[in-house]
Amino acid sequence: FLYFEQPPDNSGSPKRAVELRWDGEQRYVKELDPGQPHFWCSATLYPAEMQAKREDVFRQWLHRQPSYEQIDSRSVLHLHKTGNVGDPEQNFVMNRAGRVQTVSITQISVHAKNARMKYLDLLEKNKSERRLTFL
Repeated sequence: FLYFEQPPDNSGSPKRAVELRWDGEQRYVKELDPGQPHFWCSATLYPAEMQAKREDVFRQWLHRQPSYEQIDSRSVLHLHKTGNVGDPEQNFVMNRAGRVQTVSITQISVHAKNARMKYLDLLEKNKSERRLTFL
């Protein structure tokens, strides 16, 4: 789980980013640089070696982007849907013989005055989108 804290006026970049992680035995809290991209995947679903491979795919994708500022929600969603480590059981959208699989993708894009949430149901092949306005 990643947590981002916005300034009270919702302007600018998040002032704080924190990774909260549970590996099945122990919990971890790690402060992250809110101005940098970060990769996260479940510690209970992916062994450390596979987490590293998945993060490498993410870092390679980042390297191909013109700049962090030009990365938009569409390109991140495309990566989430197509991220490939060469193993269908470990890809970003994974399927472990129908026993465990990615069933949906949720994306939240936060802007100064609003947020947009997209939900993709990968099994039913439908999507919904909601806009949240900050008061």
